[in-house]
Formats: sequence, C-alpha cells, structure tokens
Amino acid sequence: MADIFNSYPGMVNIFGGDSNYFPGRIKLKTPSGGYVQFTAALFSGIDYDQETIQQFQLSMQDSVYIYVFGDGMGRIVLNGLAFAGTCEGAEGLSQVMLIYNQSRVTKLEKPVVVLVGNQRVEGFLTQFNVNMQGASDNPATLGLYKFRMIIHTLPES
Repeated sequence: MADIFNSYPGMVNIFGGDSNYFPGRIKLKTPSGGYVQFTAALFSGIDYDQETIQQFQLSMQDSVYIYVFGDGMGRIVLNGLAFAGTCEGAEGLSQVMLIYNQSRVTKLEKPVVVLVGNQRVEGFLTQFNVNMQGASDNPATLGLYKFRMIIHTLPES
C-alpha cells in the first residue's frame, strides 16, 4: 500500500511499495513488543540530539587541549498531531496518552525503542506535553492537539 503525503499545495508525493520504511518514518515500540499504530494521531516530526562529554583547555601558548570523557546521553523529541475524534469514534489524544502512560520511565523498567528510518535508538520516555490547536465550544467535535514526547537516549555502545 502506498503512503501519500501533501508536501506543497497542488502537489502530492507518493511513497510506495516498501512496507517497512519510507523517508522520514518514525516508529515507537510498545511495551508488548509491537509498534505504535494510531488511528487518530500521527508522529509529524522528530528532533534527535546526541553528544559527547569533553573539556577544552586553552593554554598560554595558543594551543588547545581536548580531554574526552566518552559519550553522553542524547535526547529525542517526538512531535505529533492528535485529532479530537474520527467518524469511527477514535479519539487521538486518548491513544497518545495511553502510550505515554504505559511507556514512561516510571512504569516501564526497560528503555523504549524508537526507529528513525531504519536506525534503532533506545532511551527512556520522561516527558509528555500537549496543547490544543484551534478554538471551539466543543473540543470533542473540533480540535487538533499538538503533542510531544521526550525520550532521553542511551549512548551507542
């Protein structure tokens, strides 16, 4: 089945054939071992930072010394959109909050797994944030929720 995305008004991109990955695919593994499959929400972007632990020392003779202490923890920010409701009754924010509540570091004793393209990254889900986009007297019938999940990642071994 092809995945279709609107990229610019009047233009549509279609990524087809490969059921495993397409450019920019993000997958979050659930505690049961499967991958998150929302019916009324989607991951819309990712920020991934990884860094080293080092110290720079300047000398009086125009030399710079670097002391390297290894790799530090990184951070993944998963951005997404959740819809207030679908015709079938699915509510996106409930789906997203359920994943957070099941996978956060205080409930899950092991790291969560995020696939960024085909790169596997492990870390701990530590934070969840949501805000409502748009205004309505009845958010259950109209509304778009923007959410983000923050995962502190382990260094590559």
